[in-house]
Amino acid sequence: MREEEKAAQLIMPQAATWSWCRGSKPLENNLTNLVKRNSELENQMAKLIQICQQVEVMKLRKLAQQIANCRQCLERSSALITQAEQSLKENDHARFLQTARNVAERVAMATASSQVLIPDVNLNEAFDNFALDFSREKKILEGLDYLTGQPFKLDPKTAHKKLRLSNDCLTMEKDESSLKKSHTPERFSGTGSYGAAGNVFIDSGCHYWEVLLGASTWYAIGVAYKSAPKNEWSGKNSSSWVFSRCNNNFMVRHDGKEMLVEASLQLRRLGVLLDYDNNSLSFYDAMNSQHIHTFEVSFLLPVVPTFMIWNKSVMILSGLPVPDFVDVVASDLQEQQQQQMGLCRQESPYLTGMKTCH
Repeated sequence: MREEEKAAQLIMPQAATWSWCRGSKPLENNLTNLVKRNSELENQMAKLIQICQQVEVMKLRKLAQQIANCRQCLERSSALITQAEQSLKENDHARFLQTARNVAERVAMATASSQVLIPDVNLNEAFDNFALDFSREKKILEGLDYLTGQPFKLDPKTAHKKLRLSNDCLTMEKDESSLKKSHTPERFSGTGSYGAAGNVFIDSGCHYWEVLLGASTWYAIGVAYKSAPKNEWSGKNSSSWVFSRCNNNFMVRHDGKEMLVEASLQLRRLGVLLDYDNNSLSFYDAMNSQHIHTFEVSFLLPVVPTFMIWNKSVMILSGLPVPDFVDVVASDLQEQQQQQMGLCRQESPYLTGMKTCH
């Protein structure tokens, strides 16, 4: 037995290292692609700056020439005005006629050369030929896993009458005096169902958001179909899945079934990972990088993030990149499951493992 234990001790660090490498490889590839695209954009930006500088020099030269021409015309005009004023003072008719003829010729010459006063600048000229095309880079960036999260806010039309939302619709607070809202079918309305939904429906991709729980000790966070009832607790029906805290008890709830889970009483930041394409909804203690629970769900319809509280307030942070610890935790949990279950897949909707977003 001692030899087997020594062998196991040697294998476990190697397995953990291999698990970490396997989880970090996609991120390394994404980082390499991002660095490459960033270098290309910097090169294009340098070319654009060079072109702008060249155009600036050319325009400044033309402008300086126009200014010089204008000054010359002003000087000639001033001299012409002076001569005309002196001619008007001439009392000798013969000299007056001669002077007037000279003034007329100079005026004709000045009029003929007045074209130099026309600005040699095309106001409709734009830098269309120098515009950068980011369409290719945008598609590449959208393909990176950690940039696919959908940002969202709380939808005021769904908020319970006894909830007060912040101006930016990112914070919701229990407020017994807030009863001015009119009733709508979209609004949470049940007694104790003090909830609000996000303003987005998700039907694809991998999305991560966090909920700052503050001092709240009674809440339910998760996702739901649009058809989920608004007059009862989330998770009490087959159309919603939530992680919930009731004072000192933590549980997950779906279709009226509850299961206790382990979480710290100091849980202050809840991470939610929705991998719609891989049919999983996971919850994390984001501050301690710990996995709490994962639902495996074959989503049939778009889902909306849902938030319910019974005291205090919570704040949402959406559209976040998937944290690095998610891949590490996922790999470790999958290996543990394979060892404990003999590679047998659990059919329960309360599967405690999870899938990564790759």
